[in-house]
Amino acid sequence: FLASYADEDWSDAGHHDFQYEVDRVATGLSKTLQSRFGDWIRSIVVPDCSPTIQLLGTLDRNALYLTFNYTSTLNKLYDVPAENILHIHGEGTEPGSELILGHAWTPDERTSLQKGLDGESADHRVMEALGRLDDYFEQTFKPSEQIITLNAGFFSDLRSDTHVTVLGHSLSAVDKAYFLAVVEALEGRPVIWTVAVRSHDEDPHKIQCL
Repeated sequence: FLASYADEDWSDAGHHDFQYEVDRVATGLSKTLQSRFGDWIRSIVVPDCSPTIQLLGTLDRNALYLTFNYTSTLNKLYDVPAENILHIHGEGTEPGSELILGHAWTPDERTSLQKGLDGESADHRVMEALGRLDDYFEQTFKPSEQIITLNAGFFSDLRSDTHVTVLGHSLSAVDKAYFLAVVEALEGRPVIWTVAVRSHDEDPHKIQCL
């Protein structure tokens, strides 16, 4: 889509082809992806609890749950009261519910794609396209600190907790801010952490993450 001005079949109509295509793909990765993701979450059938379903037998329905899962699994399968569950990135059961997706690179951590290019000598089509990609990264940034502030009440309720259990989370850096918020809420008390692993081969990595 980035045709050379020297091409014999070049026409002025091609001035915006490249920028349009970059913008089309970036939009698909943000707005369209979020919409499709919501459709997929709502298509997942969470079964009702029954004696035939093998469940984790150690989940305390009276505990507080910070979940990154978008489904109603805790409430529907484990009968955990809704008021004990914080779906930190949204719960996708209802059509139109807001689901938070995105990356964790803050604007000050990410270098503009246009940096280092000479604005006078660079192809203006490339500069415009890179500017649109910069906009994409701004629009898809996951504002973890803002989300934590909006849910400050949940974290303040952790001050009396004595045990934290991590189930089904990779402890990846993308959610680091939330784990730090939990640690800060515990105020340096001697709290026991239990982290579930699929095998003990994961132990060194999990320990390093912690």
